[in-house]
Amino acid sequence: MKETAKRNISLILVIVFFGAAMIVFFTLSWPNLTKVFDLNSVLNESKKEYEKQNQSLQLAKSIIEQYKNLNDVNQAVSLTMPKTDEIYNIIVQLNKIAESSGMSIEGLSLKEVINNNELDDSNNRQNLVKPYRTISINTSLNGSYESFKTWLELVETNIRLMDVKSVSFEGVNLSSNKSINNFFNFNVNLDIYYQL
Repeated sequence: MKETAKRNISLILVIVFFGAAMIVFFTLSWPNLTKVFDLNSVLNESKKEYEKQNQSLQLAKSIIEQYKNLNDVNQAVSLTMPKTDEIYNIIVQLNKIAESSGMSIEGLSLKEVINNNELDDSNNRQNLVKPYRTISINTSLNGSYESFKTWLELVETNIRLMDVKSVSFEGVNLSSNKSINNFFNFNVNLDIYYQL
């Protein structure tokens, strides 16, 4: 056989094998390859859906966290303006504030005040501001001016909402008509609030 004939036969065999390989590829492998492409697209869609659900879950978690913080705010508001007058709690707080500041309470009188917002509540429209009541407290304190300033700071930073309405003071006189230096009688009028 001539060299060209061998080359032609080998070229024909290569073409036949290439054709057979193409037939095998397109009949057996191509359907599997299209399945792989389809599965990849399904996988990508599943990943996108997973990301959406994960974002929704994170959003839900953040909303729940905000709600928990809102509950903490509601508890703080309930401590600031409780739903009942809690007179005993007011007396304990004022006594503790006086002890912490170095003052002594000589007298305490309480009076409940009717507020204008209670009278306005008689109409049927829904109010955004809930009605509240006020307790007016007159207290007499003894101590130094520095102790009184500390007492006022503690009243200001106390969790219970208290407004100082008026303050008056006078020096203390001994029975021998000599005044004690830096010791005063303080009369303080406070308004304390609670919800209805």
